Amino acid sequence: MHAGGIGAPTIARTLNEEGIPNPTSYAKLTGYSWHNRPSSSLWSAGCIYSILHNETYLGTLCQGRQLTPEGQFHSKKNIPKDQWVRTVGHHPAIIDDELLRRELKARKEAGAHNLHEQKKNFPPGIFGKEVRCASCGKILTKGKTLRKTGCERTLFCPTRKKSPSHCKGAFISEKHLESAILHELKNLADRYSDDRVQIGICQDAQSADLIQEKNRLKTAVELIEKEITAYEQRSRDLYLKRATDGMSIDDFNSALSRIRNDVDKLRLKSKRASSELLHLNESIAAESIRMETVLKAADFNHLDKTKVSMLIESVYVHKRDPKSGTQAIDITWKF
Repeated sequence: MHAGGIGAPTIARTLNEEGIPNPTSYAKLTGYSWHNRPSSSLWSAGCIYSILHNETYLGTLCQGRQLTPEGQFHSKKNIPKDQWVRTVGHHPAIIDDELLRRELKARKEAGAHNLHEQKKNFPPGIFGKEVRCASCGKILTKGKTLRKTGCERTLFCPTRKKSPSHCKGAFISEKHLESAILHELKNLADRYSDDRVQIGICQDAQSADLIQEKNRLKTAVELIEKEITAYEQRSRDLYLKRATDGMSIDDFNSALSRIRNDVDKLRLKSKRASSELLHLNESIAAESIRMETVLKAADFNHLDKTKVSMLIESVYVHKRDPKSGTQAIDITWKF
């Protein structure tokens, strides 16, 4: 198939549609599993490439590919290919050696030329691991689509590419995704651009409630501290009364115990109120930072890798609705 001009992605998709297990799945089915790491049962373009570049499938036994340094049993060092120990014809070849080498040489020359042209005429993408498929959760793979206006960078679901039956898939152009994110940023900024909001000071209803609650807790903490001070003064007066008026030891211990219990309750109450006050202060500060970030980001006319990594935690892209033509995009922000 590869020698006939069919690419590795198409070969992988064909094998998946025919239900042929990949090497890892075949090893598990035959009872030969050398690790328990979770792995996909689907063929991929990378798997096809690795087979085409693996001399084992040509009937050659390759030994001495790694070296364990002396005294370092948990680390290995890769040996250059020209230093491998090869035994040609060790086992029957699955792939014809001459045909494969001729095909790989032609593909390599063509690929090097195409890669040079792509790098020269195609700018790098702005999205990375944060963009995922909403159906299977896989990171969307970068690609390009030929339009009337030229080549356009796109993002597509790798699972759907391997086997359409395993995932609904997601496909979107980087330009469309960038526009959707900028539009959502402007919508967020509009919520903060009300006349009741000034930069650095939140005056909207939610923040006003936070500030009111903050003042209430602050007043409560101050009152509790005053009560604690009053109880401490009563404790000192109790000692003085015991010394001067001859207060009985039982009455003294009983009164002192009540005072200490009341003080302990007040201290616990003060601790809880102070904790709530600290949490509210953090919420107000976070809201202020969020507002400043949104208003600043709303002025962006375009995105780049730095801005994306600063603003976005994750983006889940859904499949486009064929009837309405709309496409849902779920964005989780870092602010």
